[in-house]
Amino acid sequence: MSDIIDDYLIDLPEDKKIDYLTIHQFIIECSELIQVEKKFNSPFYTFNGLLLYINFDKKIKQFYIGFCNGYLIQDKSNILIQGETKQIRKWYFKDEEQLEKNAYLLKNLILQSMEINRIKANKK
Repeated sequence: MSDIIDDYLIDLPEDKKIDYLTIHQFIIECSELIQVEKKFNSPFYTFNGLLLYINFDKKIKQFYIGFCNGYLIQDKSNILIQGETKQIRKWYFKDEEQLEKNAYLLKNLILQSMEINRIKANKK
C-alpha cells in the first residue's frame, strides 16, 4: 500500500478501513493507468489530471466516490448525485454487496471519466 493511502487510513475507524480498501482496490483494478496522488491532504486518483477521490460522509456514515468532472459523465443509470460543486458527482457506497451489484456501472463511470480527462488533456 502507498504512504498516501496509509496516512488516510490512520484517521478512519477500524470498521471503515475495509470499506475504503474495497473501493480503492476496485478503482485501481479498473485501469493500470490510474495513479494515486496526495491532493488537498487526501488521496486523489489521477489520470491526465484529477479523476476522482474517495471520501467519508460523516453525517450518513458512508463512503462516496467523487468524480471530479462528473457533470460531463453520461449517467444513464442515475446513480450519481450532484456534489457540493457544479462539477462533482458522487456515488455512495454502503457495502460490498452494493459495489458488486453496481460494479459494471461504476467501472463504466470510471472509464468515462478517464476518457473525459484524456480529451481535455489533448485540447491543451
